[in-house]
Amino acid sequence: MKLRTSGIANIKLAIGRVLGGRFRSSEKANRSTRVTVDRFDLVDGIGNDWAFSKYGDYYATSAAVYAAVRTRADAIGRPELRVEKLSGTGGAKVWQKVETSHPLQQLIDRPNSSWSRAELLRVVESNILLWGSAFLGIERDDSGSVSELWPLRPDRMRVIPDLRKYIRGFVYEHSGERVAYLPEEIVWFKQYNPLEEFAGLSAVAPARLAVDMGFEAQRFNRNFFANSASPGDVAITSDETPSDEEVAAFYSRWD
Repeated sequence: MKLRTSGIANIKLAIGRVLGGRFRSSEKANRSTRVTVDRFDLVDGIGNDWAFSKYGDYYATSAAVYAAVRTRADAIGRPELRVEKLSGTGGAKVWQKVETSHPLQQLIDRPNSSWSRAELLRVVESNILLWGSAFLGIERDDSGSVSELWPLRPDRMRVIPDLRKYIRGFVYEHSGERVAYLPEEIVWFKQYNPLEEFAGLSAVAPARLAVDMGFEAQRFNRNFFANSASPGDVAITSDETPSDEEVAAFYSRWD
């Protein structure tokens, strides 16, 4: 079975690995993982130092960040994402689209009871750009088959490393509560981070100083023009009594 589309190869690979059993008991982490794991509190996990909630605020307050993220997210959500199977033998093998009733195609087209395919892909792309990671919680039916995919906020997720399995699990924090997920219950996309392999690097992070400066400049201009570019009533005081000449000189400089 194969997922085919243009521009979202990372999404199709991740979903395919989850449905195909991505985490096996025989998997072991690389030897360098031990150094990384020993540096962190495994109860809290990793992610708090990389996925700041403020990056999400930029989307709602910065016109530049909103436009850039929204443009890419809308582009990702437009292409069709379909399931195909390889048919034939030898050199005559071809990819054929499966019926829309196929369980995997139904999951892609309707990932849960409230979200469409396009909506889910937009959220995944937006979260990757804003926080460097995107997480989908996997829900299963009574038979154990994947039935729903739900987006989870990256700034609330913590990754728990493991010396043997590489990822021990995930912890989602919300309103003071913690929810634990097994590795096979989460689809995790992330952008490469040269400083931390267990956290994605936000595309906003390198630009945050420019974004902050632009926001402060806009706020200054708003406050300036809100008062008709006038300082309004001003009271000037002094610890000493100025002479008439000093007062006249001050008003001259003020004007």
